[in-house]
This record gives sequence, structure tokens and C-alpha cells, in this order.
Amino acid sequence: MAPKYTLEQKIADFESATREQIFDAADALLKPPSRYALAALRLLVGYFEPIAKYTAGFAQQRDSKKYFVQGCQDVLARRVTPRPSHRDPTNEQFGSFYEIVRCGLAHGATLSFKALISPGPYVFTIATDGSGVSVNPDGLLKLLRRDLDAYLKILRDPANATERQRFESRWDFEASL
Repeated sequence: MAPKYTLEQKIADFESATREQIFDAADALLKPPSRYALAALRLLVGYFEPIAKYTAGFAQQRDSKKYFVQGCQDVLARRVTPRPSHRDPTNEQFGSFYEIVRCGLAHGATLSFKALISPGPYVFTIATDGSGVSVNPDGLLKLLRRDLDAYLKILRDPANATERQRFESRWDFEASL
């Protein structure tokens, strides 16, 4: 029988796995000369869906697109420095991001012609009609690292009982698979 993990151990394991297996791996892939930006992007876009399922306490398998879009919204909502001069993407635009980038990488092992990896100044830009997406993996990595820090701060505060319970419900579900 497996030992009983405390909530603090679950949070620490989640943090370690996310930092090492996603962020540190993506960072290594993005080191110059960066020939592996696509591989790094594949790792990074995998953050959005699970983070939303953890924050919701969703203890099932399914609703990938719904939770991917929610994860994108949650990450932007937890930003330390909001960008008032920029308009956040709509649900429909995040849906395009899901279809064009996440699904293209997860199911097709490549990006469609509607996607562009760009070293530009923005983490990602999505065409108003959702017809194209540009993603900066370096910027995305920085944004997601800051988001994880913000989420962990919430989880480690005992006053956030609801968020802690939701996280634990999802962690227990994932551990039972």
C-alpha cells in the first residue's frame, strides 16, 4: 500500500514535476542555438489544460478544449503585471490557439501553416478571427513560470481552503490513473 501523502507533499511533487519536466526541459531546448523551439512549445502548451483542471478540482478525463481555454484565461488572470494596452484574447481566439497549436502539436506532431513560432515581443498573438497564431516560446516559458509561482503561493496559503481542496482532488485523481 502506498504511503499517504500530505497536501504539502502533493504540492511539492506537483511543483517539482512541473518545473523539472516541463519548464526546465523547455528551457534546455530553447538554449542557443535554438533548433528545438517546436519541441519546447509542445511541452509548454501542455501546461494550460492541467492547470485549469487543478484549479477546478476536475477529477475526470475529458473536456480537453474547455479546460485548455480555461487554463489560458486563468494564466492571464493571474498575471502579476496586467497589460492594459493589450486586449486579452476571447474564448473563440483561445479555441483557435487550442486547435491550431495544441492539437497540431499533440496529434499531428507539427504546426499547421496557420501557426508561426516567433521571437517577437509578444508571448502569443491570435488573429482577430482566429485564423492564425504566433507564439514566442521564450516569452511563454517566462509567463508560465510566473503563473506557477502565483498558483503555488495560493496553494501554500492555508486560508485558501477551497483552492487547496480542488488541487488535492485533481492530484488524487491523477495519482490513481
